[in-house]
Amino acid sequence: MTDAKAIKLGADIPKGFKEMARVTCGTCGAEYIIVHDEQFADSKAAIRQANEHRIRVEGEHVDPKNVHLVVYEPLD
Repeated sequence: MTDAKAIKLGADIPKGFKEMARVTCGTCGAEYIIVHDEQFADSKAAIRQANEHRIRVEGEHVDPKNVHLVVYEPLD
């Protein structure tokens, strides 16, 4: 398991974390970076997390009151 987060593009990446993948919301175009703790970076997990996060943020558009967060953590 990695210490992973999805951070909106433009927000600061925490110290000690490494960019692993990028995600774009297919509905509104919001962009996120999947980051992992450098000590536990896992490229296969990052790809899976990126796909799952894309589905999550696109699903937020079902309810117009939902807005995308700047940081989603932890990712599974």
